[in-house]
Amino acid sequence: MTNGYELEDVLYSIKRFSARKINVALDRSGRLWQQESYDHIVRDQAELYRIRKYIADNPAKAGLKVGEYDLFSSEWLDAGVSGGFDPV
Repeated sequence: MTNGYELEDVLYSIKRFSARKINVALDRSGRLWQQESYDHIVRDQAELYRIRKYIADNPAKAGLKVGEYDLFSSEWLDAGVSGGFDPV
């Protein structure tokens, strides 16, 4: 529970809001996100990098081209990779 809200409800709200914005921006409709979310504890720096890369690769997997989405810089992907990692 997060500040009186169930995590599932918070995620649903975020996904619903962002799906509407994305579909409007791409002039399309319909389902955008997978039905269930996947939560996972990041245990080390290598796993964090793997997950960040997976996220960064998603727009291309969806067939979007650079310029059709804002996440084209990899600066956030490399942030903290060379520094210390504190999962707590």
